[in-house]
Amino acid sequence: MDNIKRGEMFYISRGGASYSGSEQHSDRPAVVVSNNKNNENNKLTTNNETTLCFIMSQFSYISWYVWCISLFVLIAAIFIIVMKVESTDSITVVSASIPFVAMAAVMESFRSKYFGMSELESVTKVSFRGIYFARMSCIGMVHIVIISCLIILIGRNSENGYLVTGAMILIPYLITSILNTKIERTQIGRKSIFACITVSVLISGSMIL
Repeated sequence: MDNIKRGEMFYISRGGASYSGSEQHSDRPAVVVSNNKNNENNKLTTNNETTLCFIMSQFSYISWYVWCISLFVLIAAIFIIVMKVESTDSITVVSASIPFVAMAAVMESFRSKYFGMSELESVTKVSFRGIYFARMSCIGMVHIVIISCLIILIGRNSENGYLVTGAMILIPYLITSILNTKIERTQIGRKSIFACITVSVLISGSMIL
């Protein structure tokens, strides 16, 4: 990304850089105001970061509640196994919890709409779509690991085996993700959040009944 021109817009990720006083420190769109000659020779307006490094850098910008909910479900599953709860009850508890893991991931995707920044971010050269892809990739990788661990931990002690255990965990996760994504595209702000929570609670309840 060396050919940066005056007047172009970028989505700025500070990558944990320090700040002082009233300096803005959150992720935000920015406009290049320096002249093109200066941009050609200024290292501050160049970016040789690889795609993988860019994706990995987004881990620190993902909301804390996404990781907390994901880890809570994994820790709960480990606790259930340690307490030697019956396999049927173990699958039920995890299946009822997994919709909230999916909900947290989807809710992370519409923070910009909630704060009214989506229109501005959509026209930046490093667009919100790129940031969205990077952050969803981060969350997706972590969730794949967590779900795989849940399937292995519960499936090995279950009479149903790994296949059925995997289906009972994956199906509510996928259904919640799909429905909440559709809601996110049709609702705005607080309506999206409450609607997503409602869907997740209903799917969770259906796994218990």
